[in-house]
Amino acid sequence: MREKINMCEVIQDLLPLYEDDCCSSQSRALVEEHLKTCEVCRNKRASYEKCMPKMEEAEKEDIRGIRQGIRVFVRWRTIGRMVVGLILAVVFLVIPVWNQVRGMGLTYANLGAVHRAYAFERALASGDYERAYGYLDMEFRYEDLVSTEPAGSPADPDSRRNTEAITAGIREVEEKGFAWYDEVCRKAFLENMQTLEEKNERIRSCSNLRIQRETYGWRVCLDVRTEAGTDLVLWMDLTGNGIRDYSAALSRRALSERMCKETEELDKEGKMYEVLYQTPSINETIMKILYENTDYDWRLLFEYESPVK
Repeated sequence: MREKINMCEVIQDLLPLYEDDCCSSQSRALVEEHLKTCEVCRNKRASYEKCMPKMEEAEKEDIRGIRQGIRVFVRWRTIGRMVVGLILAVVFLVIPVWNQVRGMGLTYANLGAVHRAYAFERALASGDYERAYGYLDMEFRYEDLVSTEPAGSPADPDSRRNTEAITAGIREVEEKGFAWYDEVCRKAFLENMQTLEEKNERIRSCSNLRIQRETYGWRVCLDVRTEAGTDLVLWMDLTGNGIRDYSAALSRRALSERMCKETEELDKEGKMYEVLYQTPSINETIMKILYENTDYDWRLLFEYESPVK
């Protein structure tokens, strides 16, 4: 036999949906029709309605708490954005302007110079010496050389003779032209880099950027370390046309950190301020032309000037 359906149970199960207006139109009609004739279900509905305000008030309180939490979050997020914006303004506006005024540190005016200095260092570190040479302003070095006027003592015959010979050498370099000078310097640069690489003195890493404004442009300094562990200071003089001059010698800071005995030994060996890297503007070929007809021993001069020990 089919079990008789208890309509009161069905209606009471539907009451929550009915009150929340979540039931179908047919279910709503069924509930309303039943409530007309059933006092028990009417009382059930009345008790259910009494509970509803308390539940709604609790829900409203929860919503108020959630909204308050959201407002606090938004407020702190806004404050956080303001703080971050202030920090960024200091980093990207105040500091560069202050550095520009004092002529030291990173500014918008020297970003190009810093980028070129790092590119030169990376080319040396990677062994791409042709690319590294391309960052050098050898036209400036050539013009600086051919415009040099040697100074000597006119009253001293030897000094006058040396001055005349050096002047003749400078004119010979000028006659050969920039293309010849550039090729000679490029060859000397590549040979020097190859020698340093064979000695395990190729640059491996760099750190501690320092930059200072000069009359010609910017001087950029980097602390570098070679594959052999030698600490050097690499400084570069940069203009809009490239690196006009550079040099890398033993770091004074590195020396000061060593034992005094080791420093004394370096001094005795003549390596206290040993130069490993420097601009190839004055190389063996150029020195020979400038000093061959003088009283100077150009080979000793070249050994003194040479960056490779």
